[in-house]
Amino acid sequence: MSSGAASSAGGAWPGVSGVSVAEITSKALATILGLAAAAPEDLEGLLFGRISGNLAVVESFLLTGAAWSLCGIRGDLAERARELAERKAKQQPPQRLLGWCSLRAGFADSSATASSSSSAAVGSAERRPTHRERRMHTALSSRAAEALGSAGLGCVLLRGADVGELGTFVLDVTCFVGKEMLPLALRVRNVGALAGELRRGAGPTAP
Repeated sequence: MSSGAASSAGGAWPGVSGVSVAEITSKALATILGLAAAAPEDLEGLLFGRISGNLAVVESFLLTGAAWSLCGIRGDLAERARELAERKAKQQPPQRLLGWCSLRAGFADSSATASSSSSAAVGSAERRPTHRERRMHTALSSRAAEALGSAGLGCVLLRGADVGELGTFVLDVTCFVGKEMLPLALRVRNVGALAGELRRGAGPTAP
């Protein structure tokens, strides 16, 4: 990522020097989980929020549509994705484009009868980014995306095919960062931490 400032429709975003920690607000997570629960097909969209030092905070998610709605097969950013990023940059307070999120429907959850070795192998294979998701990551790591503030984050959410007795379903989340798609841990944002920032007057805005 460029260390200089990237311009956007809403002003100048600071460059990304190296995000190593990611958090997501409960509101953004609820939006993603709601879509994942109802979707009969794979969906994709954009993550928005702010960056402070090495911390990226995901504050919202906007759906672009079904598979290949975010970018083309060559990794070029779709016009709708550009429009959503520009709209978020203009809102008050502005939110920068952080990256992408892929919602995969109906992955084969490892059953209790399967051997531990085969279950691990299947789980590992399904957690890897697909060709489509790699194209999305290319699109969100491009210079055009950087100009919109993109931090090059990627998130894959897999929904289990089997629904539990109480209507629950298995979810698995894998996140990446940077052009090399390095693994990145994602944790739910502590509400108390956010309240503390608001009391100090920082607010959930881009630095």
